Amino acid sequence: MENTEIEYMYAEMIGKLREINGPEVNTILDFSTSLAICQEALSMLRTWFEENRLAVEAQEIHFFKYVKPRFLCWQIYVTKLYEMSSMAPGD
Repeated sequence: MENTEIEYMYAEMIGKLREINGPEVNTILDFSTSLAICQEALSMLRTWFEENRLAVEAQEIHFFKYVKPRFLCWQIYVTKLYEMSSMAPGD
């Protein structure tokens, strides 16, 4: 299932995360903004799904198995990376 609108939303989310946290996104410099970006992208994805109900069951399965996790994993990643960095001993 190739959808340019979804790919654009994903690229936009990644671009914003890189803009705030650096190109590698291996540190979270602004947790609240990074989390808001992920939540906004998931909200846009949810709206897209509701507006474009998938007619074929296989498309819906693909959406929940592959498309949504691509977005959701970034929210989990940002949260876990922030948790790990906040538990590190201070310099």
